[in-house]
Amino acid sequence: MNPDEQQQKVIAKGVTEGILKAVGILALLGVVVGPQSVLFIGVMTMMGAQENHFFGALGIMWLLTLEGALIGLVISALASSPEKALYTFPLALIPQLLLAGLFIPVQKPEKVYMFPEVEGRQGPPLTDETNRPKRMQPLLQYAASPVMVGRWGLEALCDLYVHDYEKYSYLILDGVTISLHSGEFRRADRHLSALGKSSSSVGGDADTALPVYMAVLALFAAVMTGTTVMAMKMKDRKNS
Repeated sequence: MNPDEQQQKVIAKGVTEGILKAVGILALLGVVVGPQSVLFIGVMTMMGAQENHFFGALGIMWLLTLEGALIGLVISALASSPEKALYTFPLALIPQLLLAGLFIPVQKPEKVYMFPEVEGRQGPPLTDETNRPKRMQPLLQYAASPVMVGRWGLEALCDLYVHDYEKYSYLILDGVTISLHSGEFRRADRHLSALGKSSSSVGGDADTALPVYMAVLALFAAVMTGTTVMAMKMKDRKNS
């Protein structure tokens, strides 16, 4: 066997080992975070804070929990010591919270929906285009927020519920940008118009960008898994 063939075999073996490690990491994490996700969504459902989309919310929460565990693995694999990894982990999670679009919308909403009371009962929602919350600064919106996996998980959850066109659906539109599914306000207004012409409740909408969001979250998981495997291999070579 000539040297080129030997080198190709070594490369192929390394790639195979890397893929097996990545699959092993994802499988192990998937088993570990599964019960946590079921417990969280189950408690939220029993408390009345979640309804209508138990399995959809469970799937997204499972994937988000997996992403959080992968963030920890990436930090541990890249850090030179356990102490540095421990200090770095909270610093990595804080931007996930601040730049997800929950506290400050990624984009300025087109309008705000209000639910006034009429004769002691909740009346139909009204729109207000003057009292809209501010959006993120352009640098955060276009450079920092897109690389935060928490943003895409939040938007995926919101996209799951916003098409029910219940009260919570309009409140979601007031404060969270669903950036991969344009025309949400137009669809919401269409449902409001239909509701005003009918005495019965208007049903939900099957049009959703959830598959696209799941693909984005899967891409994040693949990138973080690959980074972890490569960092582990570099550490092994350094120690050997």
